[in-house]
Amino acid sequence: MLLLHGYYSNPHINYDIHYSSKDNTSPEIYRNKFFEFCDHYTDFSQLYTDGSKMTNEVAAEVVHGNVIKTTRLPSKASIFRAELHAISLALSPVRHSKEKNFIIFLDSMSSLEAISGFKLEIDIVQNIIKDYTHLANSDKTIILCSVPSHVNIRSNEKADTAAKSALSLPITNMKLPARELIPCVSKFCLDEWQDIWDCREGNKLHSIYPKVGVVILAGGELLLEQL
Repeated sequence: MLLLHGYYSNPHINYDIHYSSKDNTSPEIYRNKFFEFCDHYTDFSQLYTDGSKMTNEVAAEVVHGNVIKTTRLPSKASIFRAELHAISLALSPVRHSKEKNFIIFLDSMSSLEAISGFKLEIDIVQNIIKDYTHLANSDKTIILCSVPSHVNIRSNEKADTAAKSALSLPITNMKLPARELIPCVSKFCLDEWQDIWDCREGNKLHSIYPKVGVVILAGGELLLEQL
């Protein structure tokens, strides 16, 4: 087993199904690749994860056979965190199962990039890699497999539907790192800036640059920042 940073094992990530751009690949090709992949790993138990975010509602879920586990995250959580939280949820049934081989299917490329890139500064990525290492050391084989979304892979669509349904659940009490608040703070500052810009008397540039933060010309952005 390959160990990185002196302790953590390198997660096994597979891109055999999601090997090309969706713009240039028909859903049927993806489905055929998916079935070929599953035929190659018949002795692996399958889990499907997904995250969902609509306005201020955020949720994550995992589907394992007929069992669906869902979590409603705090409203400030990002879709990125929801996708990662879903992977973390998937490791729980792996931990408690007597089976040894597992494939976790997910459609979040950014999550896989964060995990494969060992972005340990992201707390939930570090927790996932730590749990993965512990399970791998317990003779569990876990493959994280990328699948494209919305190409009618039945179980993956089931995961997507479950994640959306979880948006109406009560919010789970959990702490979020400060970085999750950056988009909210940025929006608040931009709204305040817009109000000042809209209410400024004699603002002749307002008709040219009605929206702050919209870059039309590099010189225009600098001019707005100076006013």
